[in-house]
Amino acid sequence: MRSALKQLTGWQNRFLQNLELNGVLPSKLWEAFYDLRTRASQKIIVGRYRAYDLTIKVYEARIDLLDEDAEEFLEKMIGFGPELSLTEGQWRYLFALARKLSIIEDEYIQF
Repeated sequence: MRSALKQLTGWQNRFLQNLELNGVLPSKLWEAFYDLRTRASQKIIVGRYRAYDLTIKVYEARIDLLDEDAEEFLEKMIGFGPELSLTEGQWRYLFALARKLSIIEDEYIQF
């Protein structure tokens, strides 16, 4: 499934955007559409950070977080292995955790 999502071409993305704008999808298809769009936009690397490597660093320093939800998130992400790719929201959450633990500085990271 993941490899199929990576193969979306420009016209396929435009087609999906047109469907979104015109609102011609029933609610169950809307859910599937957003899931597809989210998965298609996952990235392994953002800025100078690789998802898996940063996740490992944050996981190793998790004692200072005192946050069970964060620990559960990190464990789940590590389970995907070295080819871990994250959505923009997941990246933002990971960056927030890394900043809280002073693993990364307060720098601008472009998606």
